[in-house]
Amino acid sequence: MKAIYPRDVPQSVPLFRREDSKGRMEYRPRYQDLVCRECGKLDELVALSRGIDEDISFSIIRDMCLSFENLYIVSDRLRYIVTEIKGSDVTFVPFPSAPGYYVIMPHCLIRPQEGDTAFRLLRKCGECGRYGEIIWGKGVPHIMISAPLGAVCLESSLGIMPILFATDEVARLLKNTRPKLNGFILAPLGRPPGLPELPIPGG
Repeated sequence: MKAIYPRDVPQSVPLFRREDSKGRMEYRPRYQDLVCRECGKLDELVALSRGIDEDISFSIIRDMCLSFENLYIVSDRLRYIVTEIKGSDVTFVPFPSAPGYYVIMPHCLIRPQEGDTAFRLLRKCGECGRYGEIIWGKGVPHIMISAPLGAVCLESSLGIMPILFATDEVARLLKNTRPKLNGFILAPLGRPPGLPELPIPGG
């Protein structure tokens, strides 16, 4: 398995948020009923099912990038390649005002569990059950699935932080496609080399 990491872009695209009159980020009206009253996190999967607002537009000449909320945005070319992969089970949510770009969300989602040393789960919400953060741990994740594409559901303060992964066969396809796809790197699944291990709060 290989993880797929988008490269950084100068300015990310907010999907579910917008600036208020004071320049602070707030949830867009169509999603506000999906926000947990305790931890303030949004149910992103339901939000995506409602679609993306028409006033969101951008211009990025890449096949992949991250949104402000850490969701993956892909080009029409990459969407076509993925849909042609046998067994791929993926939703693509279009941008009404940015033709040719989509939010990609695999249906195969791996949700880390307590006790798995490949992950660290911090601050569980008593209302919605989500964690304040889910980050890479010391262990190596063992993904035993048959799907060609999926995502490991990490969490950040902004919400779900899916890490796309692909089988080695699909990773080779993405790497060797010509003209070359751009905007992402392929890496072993797990904590990236050189990433410092964060201390456990109160530990």
